[in-house]
Formats: sequence, C-alpha cells, structure tokens
Amino acid sequence: MPVQHFDFSGVVSGAARTPQGGLRIPANLTRTGVFIYRRADGGERRELRHPDEVFSPASLATLPGAPVTIGHPGMVDSSNWKSVSVGHVGDEVRKDSKFVSASVVVQDAAAVAKVDARELVELSCGYECDVEPESGTYQGEKYDFVQKNIRYNHVGLGPKGWGRAGPDVALRLDGMGEVLESKEVLDSYTSGMDEDFKKLLAQVAKLEADLKGVTSRADSLEGENDGLKKKVADLSTVAAPEHLDSLVNARLALHESARKVLGPEAKLDGLSDRAVMESVVKTADPECRFDGRSDDYLRGRFEAAVSGFAASQKKLADLNKTASGAREDSGEDPIAEARKKMAERNANAWKGGSK
Repeated sequence: MPVQHFDFSGVVSGAARTPQGGLRIPANLTRTGVFIYRRADGGERRELRHPDEVFSPASLATLPGAPVTIGHPGMVDSSNWKSVSVGHVGDEVRKDSKFVSASVVVQDAAAVAKVDARELVELSCGYECDVEPESGTYQGEKYDFVQKNIRYNHVGLGPKGWGRAGPDVALRLDGMGEVLESKEVLDSYTSGMDEDFKKLLAQVAKLEADLKGVTSRADSLEGENDGLKKKVADLSTVAAPEHLDSLVNARLALHESARKVLGPEAKLDGLSDRAVMESVVKTADPECRFDGRSDDYLRGRFEAAVSGFAASQKKLADLNKTASGAREDSGEDPIAEARKKMAERNANAWKGGSK
C-alpha cells in the first residue's frame, strides 16, 4: 500500500505578478538524496530518493497542474479541491541538477497577501510512494529505505521554518522531511493554519482511527462467527442419533475384542481407541513400537493379534485333551511347552518384515 509523504522542499522567491493578480513563483519543488523522516512516535529513518525515481517520467507527470494548498490538508481530490486549493503547479516541470523545478502559481487573494507579507515562503510536496527496506550509502549518506513509484498529489505553502531545516532553506534548498503515514495528523504539518482547521483535522484523524478499530473488530467477530458456525455444524453431525448409535456400537465392539486378549477384568474406560489397540498389540508383541505408525497400521496389528489369540486358545484347548494322559505318565508339562510355542507363532504370524 502506498505511503503518504509530506516533504518540505524549496522556498518561495522571485515571485512575479500574473495578469490576473496572482503570483507566479519559480521554485525547487523537491530533490534527490537521503531524506530523514521523523515519525509520529519520535523515531526517525533515512529514505533514499534516487534520481531514477525522482526524475522518472511517470513521477514528474503527476506534478503539472497539481493543486497548491496552504499547509497539508490531507490528500486532495475532486471532493475537497475547491475548499483547499489556492493555485496550481505550472506545466513546465524540469530537472535542474538534483532538483525538480517548476513555477508555482498562487491565485487565491488571501494566499497572495500572505506570500507578499512573507508569511508563506516555503514549499512542501504531498505525495504517495512505495517505501521498500534497503540499506546502503548514497553520496556519503547512509539510508535504510528507498522510495519508489513516487506520485505527487499537491504542493503545500508554509511559513518560514516550516521544514525546520535552519537558515539554509532560505536559499531554495530542501529542508528536513517528515513522513505522514496512514493519514496521521501531525501539528508540524499544520503550521500557519488557523486553530479551528487544526482541530478539525485532529478530529478527522481520530474518527479515521476509530473507524479502523471498529472495522478490525468487525472482521475479527466475523471470523469468530464463521468458526462457531462450523463447530455447530460438526456437533450437529456428531449428535445425530444414528451417528451416536454407530459410535457406541463401535466402541463396545472394540472393548469386547480387546478383553479377549487382555482379560475380562481389563480397565478400558477413559482410554482412546488407539490406546486400547496399542495395549492389545503390546500384549501379543511386547517389542512392538508405534512411533510414526498410522491408525490404519495399528488397527491391522490389533485385528491380527485378536484373531491370533483366539486361534491359539482353541489349539491349546485341543492339546490339553490329548496331552493330559502323557503328562501323568511322563511327569512333563507338554501343555505349558505347547502354549509357549503357540504364543511365539501367534506373535510372529502377522509379521511381513519390520515391526
């Protein structure tokens, strides 16, 4: 978004009377170089106005005919031109060494009287530009930002010292600049204006700040509202009777399968489905690890463990019948040995590679 700048530049001198009673004033409107901008919070930064940007045809084309104002009433357009304009910039805008020069025509009688009385003697350009972060040195001066796409809006007239650049400004030199961003109103830009107008500008600035705050809050509330609507929709789906029945039945079936392996007294309440399945798989294979494994992988291992456990239980029951006599004759425990072998087969039956 372009930033609005009000830069103090050359002085009014060598004025000539026009046939209509106004003044035609040769002036340096702005220049190249590093400008120091003081922000509203008291900080400052250095911005480079490079010749390639200052003298670009697209930039210079916005100066001919630009309105001349007293001070900086904000950006000028057709809605406020009649109330704030006291003249205009001449058509011949040119490069003059490091300066942009042109004639400034003042037609308003009150403004002409103030120029004649030397109450209005300095010039300041109001414009928009893109300010991009970039550090370097230009003609021995350091900078940390660069102005690009400079587009002028108006040229303001102000009293002596408006730019606070010291006595050198009386010699048609650019003064120290200040930046006006996001239409913040600074008293330094309203020097020479009457108190009522300054109060009005301050009120406008406050209203714009309030409006920005309200707009931001409205956007935030709209986002919150959209989030709540989504949550309500999700809850409506979960709370549907058929959906609840499905969830309950699935949970009961999971617990029933798990207790076949963990035992009928296993405490499963409060555990997530994944935690229940991990307990079952670890019972079948204590060395199994689940880090990075998907739910689908875990469910496959769970089902294999349950089915393998059921099959081993059946084989053990059959073996118990056939081996009971042998145990009495030999004194050995073939059932215990068989259980151990079946448990090993069951634990490894699912394996297709890595754990």
